[in-house]
Amino acid sequence: MRNADAHLKNYAVTYTSFADVALAPVYDIVTVTAYPAYQDSLPGLTLGGKKVWKIGKLLHQFGATRLSLPAYEMAACLTEVTSAINEMVPILGQYASTYPGFRETAKRMLTEWELGVQDIQAQATSKVKSQIGFKAIAGLSDETDVAKKVNAYKNPDGGFSHKAR
Repeated sequence: MRNADAHLKNYAVTYTSFADVALAPVYDIVTVTAYPAYQDSLPGLTLGGKKVWKIGKLLHQFGATRLSLPAYEMAACLTEVTSAINEMVPILGQYASTYPGFRETAKRMLTEWELGVQDIQAQATSKVKSQIGFKAIAGLSDETDVAKKVNAYKNPDGGFSHKAR
């Protein structure tokens, strides 16, 4: 989602008694890199000792080593994330149509989401693939936006960073 804040601390539980304690749904997630003032922000948390947006391989390693998730469970989790994003794309397009002042921000959000989905799918065994062209699906197409940013992550040292060139 490209949220640069350190929201790992935003875990909460819901319960009505000690017997039904459950992890609360995720909240307070914002695609901050869609806003010009934060477009060059790095993630607030590290993954594998790195603050990078391109996390596909690192995410899979984290799932396997720190969470003890077998590959099929990791793939299922990533399928859920991808499916949720695919569901939100047309809704974001409708919102941008209703609120024209949000249109450019929505387009930048879709670019960020598409890059994130492409990254996690590069490592996934999931059968659910993103619908390439999120902006086209949302009715906010501008073919040049994604092409400008797709290769912006490679550093000369072979690592990755968010800052576009």
